[in-house]
Amino acid sequence: MKNIENNIIPWINEYPWPAFVIFPERSSILGNKLLEELLGDQDHGNIQISSLTQREEFEPLSKLIQQTNLSKTDTLPVTYHEQNCLQWLVYESNNALICLSQPVNAFIQAIEHAKKLQTSIIDLLPSHYILWKNIDSVYLGCNKALADALGLPSTNAIIGKTDFDLPTTREQSELYRADDREVMRTGSPKLNIEETQTLPGQGNRTLLTSKVPLLNEQGIATGVLAIYSDITEQKVLQHSLEVSKEKAEAANNAKTEFLENMRHDIRTPLTGIVGFAEILKIESQEPRIKEYAENIVASSQALLHLMDEVLEAIRVSSGEIPKLRKKFELKKILEHILNLNRSKAAQKRLDITFDFDSAIPQYLVGDKIRIHRVGLELMANALNFTDQGFVKISAKLAKQENRESIIKLIVEDSGVGIPKEKQQEIYLQFRRLTPSYQGIYKGAGLGLSVIKQFIDELNGEIYVSSEPGKGSQFTCIIPLQKALLDDDEGIDTDLERLFDATYESTYAQQFSPALLTNENTEDFTHRILVVEDTLIAQRVAQSLLGQFQCQTDIADCGKKAVEMANSNDYDLIFMDIGLPDMDGYEVTHRIRVQELTKKNHVPIIALTAHAGDENKKRCIEAGMNAVLSKPLTLQNCSDIIESFIPGQRKEKSEISKNNGLPEEVSHLFELSQFPLLNLEEGINTLGDKAVLFDMLKLMINGELTKDLAMMKEAHDNNDWDKIQQVAHKIKGGSVYVGAIRMGIACQYLERYWKTGQRDLLEQLYQQLIAVIDDSIKSIQGSLNK
Repeated sequence: MKNIENNIIPWINEYPWPAFVIFPERSSILGNKLLEELLGDQDHGNIQISSLTQREEFEPLSKLIQQTNLSKTDTLPVTYHEQNCLQWLVYESNNALICLSQPVNAFIQAIEHAKKLQTSIIDLLPSHYILWKNIDSVYLGCNKALADALGLPSTNAIIGKTDFDLPTTREQSELYRADDREVMRTGSPKLNIEETQTLPGQGNRTLLTSKVPLLNEQGIATGVLAIYSDITEQKVLQHSLEVSKEKAEAANNAKTEFLENMRHDIRTPLTGIVGFAEILKIESQEPRIKEYAENIVASSQALLHLMDEVLEAIRVSSGEIPKLRKKFELKKILEHILNLNRSKAAQKRLDITFDFDSAIPQYLVGDKIRIHRVGLELMANALNFTDQGFVKISAKLAKQENRESIIKLIVEDSGVGIPKEKQQEIYLQFRRLTPSYQGIYKGAGLGLSVIKQFIDELNGEIYVSSEPGKGSQFTCIIPLQKALLDDDEGIDTDLERLFDATYESTYAQQFSPALLTNENTEDFTHRILVVEDTLIAQRVAQSLLGQFQCQTDIADCGKKAVEMANSNDYDLIFMDIGLPDMDGYEVTHRIRVQELTKKNHVPIIALTAHAGDENKKRCIEAGMNAVLSKPLTLQNCSDIIESFIPGQRKEKSEISKNNGLPEEVSHLFELSQFPLLNLEEGINTLGDKAVLFDMLKLMINGELTKDLAMMKEAHDNNDWDKIQQVAHKIKGGSVYVGAIRMGIACQYLERYWKTGQRDLLEQLYQQLIAVIDDSIKSIQGSLNK
């Protein structure tokens, strides 16, 4: 007990108001000096209990003290003096009774202070209006901002009013009260309600309101609390931005339409110019007229190329080319670029090489369209400015961190080089190293500006290292991501088909009709439908196709084209895109639907003035087999006919038009009718015997050897998809050099796989391996003569 006294008494003496402690076995209490002053007792802390019990104002407390087994009790007000009132708190602890007092006016002051603080807080909230109502939607209070907005003299002026008493419209008041009832009925908040408020002199305002129920201790709604802000200015700004956006989109659409119309309106008349010039060249017997016609064709093609460059630069600079993030194989893209440029390199007798870092992940994620364009432009640039020596494209893994793969794409050449003082100017639009009037190098000076923008959009970097007379090296640093799965799942096959279909269908199947059959082709006629609404273009198409013993029917609108395709058996359809009644995509779709019942498949070739990857992709997706940009030329006609019509009508055809395979299975293995090597065909394709021999050397000493090893490895792994891919690649190269039998063997294996057949794959593979070996020996024999 003594220990308790020693601990409590010092604390009691420090307490700021009267306090004491009493032990049941004692007749006196231990109080602090403030209690002594209150009682007028000066017994140094020992105050008799009778001092309390004899005082009327302490009667409630004295009765409480005389009780036993006390615990914490309710507070007991005890009045003393005239101005003050004490509130006593009584505790029982360790058999001791502790009584602490506090002036009641201190509680009142604290409550008033808290109330003032609360009022200040809600009044000072910026741009917010706060109110609260009872169960009947009668106002109990609001903040100063709302009172000012409503024109009330004070916040208290709103107490007892309803929404109908305030200067808003009756319809608005009914809506506010309906929201109140819903919140109180459901007990759930109603947040971010857009409401309208109409006040005198302020017009219509837009409010963003949130309401929550006021709940009592039993969880029953007794009112509603609301807070809202005035968002009128934000709504005005939002509407202004929407209007501006619509205007910008309209302007952008108008610009896009203008560019497309420019492309169409220039290409369409040039179709007539080029077409009739070629007809003049063919039909005229006078050399001078033939020369004039050739000049007209060359000038028209130069104009078309310049127009395409300018319009493409405008599209790129205006951000019209969509950004992609797709899974792809970088090596395939670069190989495709390489193959597209082999012919030009061979014509200029340049060594063209490819180096690919094996550390680069096979599957990457990024914008393959922009990467393809960057590589293609850099390769074309290198070939254009290099007259002797080499051009090399390489890809290296510069950095691998987690999934991020930093790729270094390098294109170098031994060309003319770039002076140091002009190396920063080459990325500017329409900037050339030499003026156009000097006629040294062709181009509008747009290629590198497009590359620079694409690299920027890829978040990459581009550098040039060059010295006049020694060549140039362009290095692109491109950030990509490693694919999550190391397989072809999720590969963007639509874009793969876009790359392959237009190239393969137009250029990569240049097998001469005479080589596909032993019969004379002069007796064969082919029926072709040309869907075209321009009279001049119709006449040109009829004249050019007539050179290939083709009967040409004309449909000048989409509806007529669908009807004619349904009622006639055509070998080929040339499809214009811009038709008066429906576009070429819709016409193609309807023809393909009709074919489901006819069980035939006619090749459809898009013939369009609207160039560009997006339009090409849309053509392929609509069901077309290839895409040609206007104007239609004699060479285009030859390419398409040789690719899609093997030299005779369907009933006599050795090659089925719909899948590139013989109609008889036994004919798959009858390849002896096709020559191993037709040098004349190769010279016709490449234009020069020396160029052909250079290409043959490059084939058997480089790419073909690698491809053969790759094919055999895929065969060991039973990877038939890879085998047919390699076969497709070999076929693309064989057509340039006249390796006819090898091209046919590749085509049979590839097409057999793509049609879903599997029974004869092994035999076709073994046949192809044997044909490749025989072709290599034949090529070596020709080179050694």
